[in-house]
Amino acid sequence: MNRTLVEKARCLLNEAHLKKDFWAEAVSTAAYLVNRSPTRSIGGKTPEEMWTGRKPNLKHLRIFGSNVMVHVPKVKRRKFDSKAVKGIFVGYCEDTKGYRVYDLDRKCFLISRDVIVINEGVDDSTAACVQETAEVEFMELFTEEIVMPRDQARDCPDEIVTNSDDEEEARNNTLETSSDDFEDACSDALPPQLRRPVEVSQQGLRRSGRERTCPGKYSDYISYGSFSGDVLSSQQSLPSIVGGAMEDNPQTYDEVMRRPDRDLWIQAMKEEIASLGKNRTWTLTDLPEGRKAIRNKWVFTIKRGSDGSIQRYKARLVVKGCSQKPGVDYEEVYSPVVRYATIRYLMALAVKFDLDVDQMDVVTAFLQSELGDEELYMVQPEGFDQVNGKVCRLRRALYGLKQSSRVWNEKLDAVLRGFGLQRSLVDTCLYWIIDGDKILFVTIYVDDLLIFTNNRALKMKLKQYLMEKFDMKDLGEATHCLGIRIARDRTEGRLSLDQEAYIEKVIQRFGMTDARPVATPADSSIKLEKSMAPKTAEEAMEMRKVPFKEAVGCLSFVAQTTRPDIAYAVNAVSQFSANPGRQHWDAVKRIIRYVKGTSKKKLVYTKDENGGLQGYSDADWGGDPDDRRSTSGYLFTMQGAAISWSVKKQPTVALSSCEAEYMSLSRAIQEAMWWRNLRSEFTEVEAMPIYCDNQSAISIARNGSYNPRTKHVSIRYHFVHECLEENNVKLEYIPTTDQAADGFTKAMTIQRQAKLRQFVGITD
Repeated sequence: MNRTLVEKARCLLNEAHLKKDFWAEAVSTAAYLVNRSPTRSIGGKTPEEMWTGRKPNLKHLRIFGSNVMVHVPKVKRRKFDSKAVKGIFVGYCEDTKGYRVYDLDRKCFLISRDVIVINEGVDDSTAACVQETAEVEFMELFTEEIVMPRDQARDCPDEIVTNSDDEEEARNNTLETSSDDFEDACSDALPPQLRRPVEVSQQGLRRSGRERTCPGKYSDYISYGSFSGDVLSSQQSLPSIVGGAMEDNPQTYDEVMRRPDRDLWIQAMKEEIASLGKNRTWTLTDLPEGRKAIRNKWVFTIKRGSDGSIQRYKARLVVKGCSQKPGVDYEEVYSPVVRYATIRYLMALAVKFDLDVDQMDVVTAFLQSELGDEELYMVQPEGFDQVNGKVCRLRRALYGLKQSSRVWNEKLDAVLRGFGLQRSLVDTCLYWIIDGDKILFVTIYVDDLLIFTNNRALKMKLKQYLMEKFDMKDLGEATHCLGIRIARDRTEGRLSLDQEAYIEKVIQRFGMTDARPVATPADSSIKLEKSMAPKTAEEAMEMRKVPFKEAVGCLSFVAQTTRPDIAYAVNAVSQFSANPGRQHWDAVKRIIRYVKGTSKKKLVYTKDENGGLQGYSDADWGGDPDDRRSTSGYLFTMQGAAISWSVKKQPTVALSSCEAEYMSLSRAIQEAMWWRNLRSEFTEVEAMPIYCDNQSAISIARNGSYNPRTKHVSIRYHFVHECLEENNVKLEYIPTTDQAADGFTKAMTIQRQAKLRQFVGITD
């Protein structure tokens, strides 16, 4: 079979006038065609027919090496960008619907169903544009026998199903590929028990109505990308398609080998292998009988400076942990990370007590933690096969293993405790020492450490201790952490957090660079409803091309970290992620327009003797037009800015505004008790003030007596009264005009949105 594939691949390359650099694509195409060609050894049937029990559909086949144009969807291009890119057809995708196309301009591979063939075969001028790739010394061709299972064979007619239109299409110079071709072909490729009816649009250049799901056996090989678009490279996001291949991160080892900057990537891979060898991450051995070696992949990243210039090429070897078997390859996998709220609280504390805020980073953290008793075997890295027939017996945790984070966290925990730090029982990624007037806090987020202290000698002692235990980088005063920029003016007693760089990337990613900014993230005159969902198949098909979930996910990250002023708007649009309509998408774009106009604003903590921790609770009664449920919102501030906030729709319908406010108080006081428990570990705490603007809810919470209006309220909400009785919190009335949590329950007008920013501490 190896000889058959190689000969067919050679013919494909010669006929298409392509260089041998495309051998992998040619071999893959040859195998694809062999599986759909009749064979005498199985009675004139095709291997695919023997596997699935159905004859293959050949409507979608095209001539290898043809010149094609790939459509670029409107959502992924600007006004004057080209609507299509020119490329060469180089094969088919087995695991997703689409043709593989080599982009002549960007020298990268794309996957798309919307392809127009403009010339059958590659002419000499096109072939000359394909640059030849140099041989790589450690690159080898792996050959395997293709074995087709026969136990699913069925009696079928001998002829192959085709279409009378195929011959006519083959005679045309200009062909348009319909997504129907792929629907038929993919349906034929599935065993009967896995097939399901599919509703397919008859329009060209549109996606299938079927939701794309990953077959289990290929789950560790496939990434469907973050955009629901048509011009997508496997495992690539929009910038990888539009921005120019040489400026983006390659996705596979094969792609690296075809790039002009491959030598830099090869050097990066060699450095990674050297680092793994230095840490004795594995030993080569024979694979025990009955065991399966886990596969791995290379992850390539271009590290850039603040000005966008390339600093270094980084290659990391990761394990495909999704192929691990529970009980065999791993047991426990959970590993905690510090809460963002805890980090913000410590930032406010740093302002109040003028603490140093330093940062340390562990180099290849997972490689510095040993695996336990598990016997884990991994195939040798692609391009670095040292000994044929051997596998890697893992001795240390490797990125991608399901248990790597847990193993690393356990080791780091032991080291920090060894220094004398106490671990918080409330946030297990917070460590502290309070010794007289000495204050030291340490937070961990996987391999990123933040150190807060007022004693520099103690800080230096801790750093030296950690650098003796691990290979670490002392980054000095913290300026960037977890995607957040930290700016400090100690003379003014001011510390700010912002995500301006990330917001700019979001704006570019979703094509909103030229959008006009707005003053509010949500239109206060519009209530989003389920009735705004697509009403026709055409509308639904159009909305599938919109990256709704991706945009909401990006905005959610911003809303949860440094921009509480968009929390309500993001929560509102996220409720329609399952079936968004055009108005829902417009609402998402409005949020992006708002953060575009306020991208330079920061969450600012300022030194204030009266800036203690306090909370606000509010509710919007019956605000959801679909189910008439209310929205709860709370906000906790310290040193003039927000440290914790939440927006959530209530799980039941409230019968009055008093009841809605009372239910919201329950959630706010749960958060207040979390803060009380955390702070009581290292300091004396007093009853925390919680402000509410509903007198009836306050009365019920304080008195706790039987009331016919609230007798149906769940017992869990009466937790409020208990906390007040024990003096854990104190409830205070505040006028609605001064209610800081009001902006977490409803859309604001321009004036009230500006006041909300003032309440939460967002300023220039």
